[in-house]
Amino acid sequence: MSSLLNEFAFRITGIDLEFKKQVGPITGTEFNFHTDETDQAVDVRIHNKSGVKDFNGIRLATIANGQWQWRATTDTEHSDELFHEPLPYHPQMLDFAQAAVAGRPVLLAEQKTENGTQQAVVAIDFDDSAPSPQAIIAGVERFSGSIDEIAALHGFAEANDLGIEESAQGAKLSDRTEVRILDDHIVAAGTQQPEDVLADAHFFSVEQHFYNSATFPNLSATLRDTSGSATCTSGNNSFDARAQVIAVIDGNTFRWAWAVPELQQTPVAQASLRIRNYGRQHLLADLVRPQVPVTRAFHFQLQRMAMRIVSTWTLAEVDYQGKVALVLLDAPQLHMPPATPTTQAATLNVAVPDGVDRQRAQKEYERLRG
Repeated sequence: MSSLLNEFAFRITGIDLEFKKQVGPITGTEFNFHTDETDQAVDVRIHNKSGVKDFNGIRLATIANGQWQWRATTDTEHSDELFHEPLPYHPQMLDFAQAAVAGRPVLLAEQKTENGTQQAVVAIDFDDSAPSPQAIIAGVERFSGSIDEIAALHGFAEANDLGIEESAQGAKLSDRTEVRILDDHIVAAGTQQPEDVLADAHFFSVEQHFYNSATFPNLSATLRDTSGSATCTSGNNSFDARAQVIAVIDGNTFRWAWAVPELQQTPVAQASLRIRNYGRQHLLADLVRPQVPVTRAFHFQLQRMAMRIVSTWTLAEVDYQGKVALVLLDAPQLHMPPATPTTQAATLNVAVPDGVDRQRAQKEYERLRG
């Protein structure tokens, strides 16, 4: 099953993106099932704010009493049990079903039977695809940890009749999409690179660190709750601050706050959603990937990239249920005074990380500091 998902993962997300673009937010659905028991045709009507759209469909499988049963002959070349034997239902089966029909959208429909009702898995006859970069990054976000990303990239190229040329840095598709790869995982699929964001963050974050160390030595913070507030302490001084958890480190795993179940719907995690949206817009894979190894997170300094994206420059490590929460803090006390020539000189004397454009970093620092 993994090879099937590898082959079509990025095509699935490309088609889903284009389907959502053309159909828009769905407000309702209607399904008319034909009489065939196998390869059952389905008329699908989708309602949206502007009207209705009609599609042809086919029933792929049914779910009843927690059991999955494949009902189509479309993909009999697959020998996997998923396509032949009744199995306990798991949501990922929908991904495999979508892969089995080359990425076409899949919807769940209620279907009446002689014994009551069951859920029908219906594939929509729609195969338009979004441009490559967006499809690839959406695929990383949705399937990270479940696929071989290099194999998925090759599968995407083949499914879309694109040539692919590999290099030490990654791969280039014949539609001019350039994909950067590190350690068999996608880094970026566009012109912006993590080092660009890091350059924009570097010197301002350095000066903020200098300021905090001098003004609030040994600064620590305690989250009050998940509402987005914290108490900051430095020696005998304490003050309130706005707090945003951007990520949680658990052992060797760096997990974005939007992917932590108990945090994702809370105010304290809202900044992490901005980081994910930035990754989607600028095609940066590790900003949309739910979790990465700590070594990879620190290699790209994701926490410092987050500072620039959120425009909040004080970072604290806070205990969170026995794990380490990375928290961005903002308060009037943490706002730096106008820079002095001495401060700027000391700041600019700090070397930039490997791969970072010093000229870009200095230009952005000067812009931010006026």
